[in-house]
Amino acid sequence: MKRVGLLAICVLVAFCISACGGDEGGIDTNLFGEWTKVRTVLRDCGNPSDNSSTTETCNDQICETLTMTEDLRYEMSVLTRGQAEIERGQIQVGETQIRFLPDNSTAVNVFSYTLSGNTFTLSNETVICTEDFVYNK
Repeated sequence: MKRVGLLAICVLVAFCISACGGDEGGIDTNLFGEWTKVRTVLRDCGNPSDNSSTTETCNDQICETLTMTEDLRYEMSVLTRGQAEIERGQIQVGETQIRFLPDNSTAVNVFSYTLSGNTFTLSNETVICTEDFVYNK
């Protein structure tokens, strides 16, 4: 009977070690690729009537995309009236935040983020509202 108990403990320990061994705390590779902005949400506004959700359009005249690559670079393209403005730079990815460091500026833009399947959301808390920028792959 003691052997069965000992065997059960050994199996449990081996299971725990193998379950924890794969956790490396790295960046979710689903983050990398091209994302297209589909919605902007204003929430938790000081004036509740300011809360809103706007669907974003993407066509040959207007579109916003964000591309992030495994070498921790990004490119944000904002197409307005068929003319693209492009910002490039580096990203620093944490567990819940992404820092965007543009190549041509000393500015640092910090956003909270969530990633769920093919939906990526950047959140920015301002004094007035929380802005959520929702992207799909």
